[in-house]
Amino acid sequence: ASEQATAVEKREEQQQKLEETRNQINTISNSIADRQEQLIKLKLKLQNTKDESEQQELQQQIAETEKALKSSQQSFKSIASGGIDLQAFSELPVASFDWRSDLAEVLKPMLEGLKAMTEKPRTVEKLRGTIEFYKGQLRTIEKALIKIQLLQAEPLEKTVSERLGDIEAIWLQRKIDAERELSVAEYQLKNILEQETSFWTSLKQGGSEFLTGRGLTLFLAILAAAIVWLLLKYILKIVWGRKNVEEGRIQGTYSRIFVYGYRILSVILSLMTLLFVLYFSGDWLLLSLSLVILVGIILGFKNYFFTFLNEAKLMLNLGAVREGERVIYNGIPWRVHSLNFYSSLANPCLEGGKLRLPLSEMTALISRPHGKEEIWFPSKVGDFVLLSDGTFGEVLRQTPEIVQIKVAGAARTFSVSDYLRLSPRNLSEGSYGFSVIFGIDYQHQTISLDQVAPIFKEAVQQAFTQATLAEYVEDIVVDFKEAGASSLDYLVYVTMNSEAASSYWLAQRIVQQACVKACNQNGWGIPFAQLTIHQGEGFNKL
Repeated sequence: ASEQATAVEKREEQQQKLEETRNQINTISNSIADRQEQLIKLKLKLQNTKDESEQQELQQQIAETEKALKSSQQSFKSIASGGIDLQAFSELPVASFDWRSDLAEVLKPMLEGLKAMTEKPRTVEKLRGTIEFYKGQLRTIEKALIKIQLLQAEPLEKTVSERLGDIEAIWLQRKIDAERELSVAEYQLKNILEQETSFWTSLKQGGSEFLTGRGLTLFLAILAAAIVWLLLKYILKIVWGRKNVEEGRIQGTYSRIFVYGYRILSVILSLMTLLFVLYFSGDWLLLSLSLVILVGIILGFKNYFFTFLNEAKLMLNLGAVREGERVIYNGIPWRVHSLNFYSSLANPCLEGGKLRLPLSEMTALISRPHGKEEIWFPSKVGDFVLLSDGTFGEVLRQTPEIVQIKVAGAARTFSVSDYLRLSPRNLSEGSYGFSVIFGIDYQHQTISLDQVAPIFKEAVQQAFTQATLAEYVEDIVVDFKEAGASSLDYLVYVTMNSEAASSYWLAQRIVQQACVKACNQNGWGIPFAQLTIHQGEGFNKL
């Protein structure tokens, strides 16, 4: 029963709409007949009028009437067709050759597709603007008619009354025309709004149409391009070896030219495959959009050309940086392991000593061949180092960012730049030496040049033997250094093997102790800093 009631309501609604359409058509048909009759009268009147000013006025009225007649005829056709805009069925103009128009023809599918997406809201907005326009006209016409009627209320001469009657007829006709156009616009807007669906329904319909139409075509095009790319990539891996291709281990300039040329060709063939699929599918919108994107990329590439040229030279191992050579990056030496879109640098002395740098970073570097004995970092983990600020300790960790040193039982962290700036002295490499300055009193001046130095040297040797460090001592030099302000100074220079690097401070203390012990045994005085006061005239007066 409910379905029957709904069907009856629909039939009644359709019947009501059909009745409204018939009334609209009858009204417009009568307007067309009135316009045609009015046009005939105006043309006859024009033929019988000799006054130039009146002729110009009649010609203007004829033009307005013809325009209104044409508009009425268009409205009649539109309403009879269900409110369809008939401008879409106008004949296409024949255009002459012009590259701008040809370019527009290429882009036309894309623009028309975008235009179709916004067609409905633009039409609604246009109709609403038309409705407001004719409502404004009707308000103006009403004001004009009221003014004319006020003038006609007073007794006037016959000629004046006739002219006012003609003007009133013109304004009345304008009112009829405006009401008709307003009615047509409201009718078209009503039809569009009645056909409007909900947002989610439109989204669902649009998504379904995209997935089964243009979306499917795009998916197939991308899939075909991906298959071509992967197939060509697989062939390259078979030819050169999977591991070499993945890690960028392509040796030789000609080999690199072939490999990178092959990759460029793979990209071109993949793009051509995508365009061919779009072309044969007949989807000109996606094809036009793809071409526009490609042209944009090509035009943008011209600004990147010289940078690309430098990077291409690097990738072909023809640039300022070569594989297997040594570069300085962030103050640290690195070995160029491989050159690729992301180049690989390595430092064997650092924990995590591997870097991946883009080609844009590599273009700013310069490499050189490295010697077999060249060091890659001033120290390694476990070495004892002495920094220029007096810091001494064992290296616990060194990475590309930090260096940790064990100082007095605690870890002290330096950034790599600060560590290198302090010029680390590696005591664990080869041998190291240190000097101690020791002074005796001037009263021993007579024996200072021939007897003191050998006694100090023998005392230092015995002290190292007692401290079980003698095996690490490579050389001991003791010599008179200078006559100081309050002492006769001796230089004690000890050279030790790097295996005793951890005893750097202990060895210096042993030297000091040995010299003091020698002084005690031989009765030599050890001076201290003295302050000398010179007496002047002011002191005497005081």
